[in-house]
This record gives sequence, structure tokens and C-alpha cells, in this order.
Amino acid sequence: MLKKYLSNVNNKQSATCNRLNLKFINDYSELESTFHDSYHNKFYLHIRMCHLYSIFFFNIYSLFFFFLFPDLHERYNIISLGIISPIFLTGFFLSFFNFYKKTYQYFAVFYILLTGTGIIFAMPTPPDNDIWLYIIGLITCYIFGYTYIHAYFLSASIAGWMLLVIYVLTVSFLNRLSPSLIISSTLPLVMTNVLGMLVSYNLERAARQDFILQWRLTREEEKLADVNIKLSKANEHLLHLSFYDELTQIANRRQFDERLHSDYYRCARYKLPLTLVMLDIDHFKLFNDRYGHQEGDKYLKEVAQIIDKNSKRSTDLATRYGGEEFAIILYNSDTDHAMHICQRIQRDLKKLFIPDKTSSSKNNVTLSMGIACDYPSSDGSSDTILKAADEALYKAKNTGRDRIVIAGNKREK
Repeated sequence: MLKKYLSNVNNKQSATCNRLNLKFINDYSELESTFHDSYHNKFYLHIRMCHLYSIFFFNIYSLFFFFLFPDLHERYNIISLGIISPIFLTGFFLSFFNFYKKTYQYFAVFYILLTGTGIIFAMPTPPDNDIWLYIIGLITCYIFGYTYIHAYFLSASIAGWMLLVIYVLTVSFLNRLSPSLIISSTLPLVMTNVLGMLVSYNLERAARQDFILQWRLTREEEKLADVNIKLSKANEHLLHLSFYDELTQIANRRQFDERLHSDYYRCARYKLPLTLVMLDIDHFKLFNDRYGHQEGDKYLKEVAQIIDKNSKRSTDLATRYGGEEFAIILYNSDTDHAMHICQRIQRDLKKLFIPDKTSSSKNNVTLSMGIACDYPSSDGSSDTILKAADEALYKAKNTGRDRIVIAGNKREK
């Protein structure tokens, strides 16, 4: 898959770049400044060190002249130590400033011309057979200019051919070489220029292809990240729906079953009491038939919020058990604590005004509640406490409604 993607990038390169100067075109033209910053940031430490390498190169060349050509050493020393080395040292210090990155390509052209011109003007008049030593120096300068200093193809090419013109003019009018020697010495420089251009072109083209590839991959990663965020939110929403009742926004039957099972065996392990409260809205079916489902839903939501509000502890869980029936799981609680919660719910219900002419109670909204408490055992089942709480609720419904019944106890309220 990646090979196919890379192939597509290569095929599209001609559509994204100008064939002559390699600058991005069409929809990619706005990426030129981004590529420029990215390219120089990537190689900036190397570019900075090139200043020092150039100083080192010229001074090594100076030592070479000192031992082999003592009579030429002084002239070369003036150019190397007096002009070129200070300029490169200045460039090294300037490289620590941000503006240098943006203007480096201009400096690169200047450096190529500076080093090449320095070598040309170091030649004696006439150079005689020593000219090949300078040609080697110019070829080395070309190699550095086209490859090592990370100049763009267009910058390096302009500097390379300008240097060649300077060389031809210098040896023709100042050094007055013979035509045959001019041609024979110029030919290696022409070939080096052509080869250097090919290498520089392919290096920059590869850098731009890599940049486009990385840019497209980054865009795809951003799109994928957006999709993942949306998917994550959708999963969270689905998870919420799977554990919470959509109407009342409190825990649903599924969460109730899982929590009751886990709390039961957790209490059994630590020998703690577990209390379960089952609650049922009185006369809800008659209310729903009389006032319609919209009012019935509003009724359910308001009652659910009161039940949830009074289940204050982090270990308490208020749930919609089904229809108009609710449940509260109270971990490490006894019947007195459960009775206190139920009484608070009754008190808050009295403040809730929902006109219910179907209710025989003097209060508009009433609940029947059944409480069951148990000390779970490891070989027991949560169905035991659920059955006990359900029977207590059934008893509350059958003995007049709007009351609290504790399982296994005659106590009612």
C-alpha cells in the first residue's frame, strides 16, 4: 500500500512542481514558504557547520601551498586568511539569527562565488602548468556548492555558471592563457557544472517529494485523528446509552444488574451489608393514560432526578429498573440509612407539583418503596436480595401505597 502511495506521489511530482526551478505550483504554491522553512530547519545545523568546514578547507589548502609552492603562498594567504575566512566566520555567527534561514540561499550563491573567485584570483600570471592545481580547487568548490552546502538547484546553478564565466574572462584577459589551454581547462569545469546540476536537481527534487509525501501523510493523519475523535465520541455516547437510561439520564437496567452482582460479591468478600431499595410510582399507568406519554415522560424524569439527588454517596447507584419502577443500590449500608434516604425522597416529592387527579392520595406524586438488607455470602446470589426487596415493594403496593416496607420486618412508614 505504501509503495503504491509513493508511486502516486512520484507520478504527481510534475503536476506539483515547475520543471525548471522545482518550485511548487498550482494548488501547492502556498507550500513554498513552508518547504523553505522545513528544508532549512532540517539541515540547519549542517549548514551552520559548513561555514567552519569551508574555513578549514581553505586553511588546509593554504598549508598545501606553503609546502609545495612557497612563492605562491603569500598571495593565497592574503585571500584565504584576510578575506574568505573572516567572511565565513561572520556567516557562522549570523547563522544564529532567524533572518539568516530565510535569506540563506542568497548567501549560498555568494559563498560559491566567493570561494571560486578567491581560487581564481590566487592564480599567478601566467599560471603555466600550475593551472591544474587551481582547476582541482574550483572543482572542489563546485562539489561543495552543488551538494554539501544545501543550496537549491537554481541558486547553485546560477552561481556555478557565473563562476565559470568569471574564470573564462579572468584567464582570457588577465592571465592571457592560450586558447587551447583555456578550452582544455574550461572543459572539466563545464562537465563538473553539468554533473553538479544533475545531482543538485535530483537532490532538491527528492527533498520536495519527501516534503510533499510528509505533508500528505500529515494531512491524512490529521483526518484520521479527526475521525478517531469522532469515533471515540460516538463510542462514548454508545457506552453512555448502554449504561444509562435515555429518558431519565440515570443508570439503566443493564448497569443495575452488573452493579448489583459486583457489589454483592464485594460485600461478601469484606463482610459488609448490602441494601437494595425498590421504588414504584403509584397510579402511573392511569396518569399516563389520562395525560398522555409526554406528560408521563416528564413525570418520570422529575421523579428520577429526585431519587438520584438523594443517592448522594459515590457508592450509591440510582437506576431506572423498568417502566415506572426504580431501584437504589446502597453499598455498605443498613436499613436505617436506606430508610433515611426513602424519607428524604418522600419529603422532596411533596414539593413536586404534578397535577394527578387519578391518584387517591392527598399528595399528587407518591412512591411505594421496598427495602431489603443482607450480609452477602460467597456462595449466595444477588437474586436473593432482589427478590426480598421486590416482595417488600409488592407489600407496600398492596397495603395502601405511598409507604415504605422493610423486608423481613413489620416496620412500615
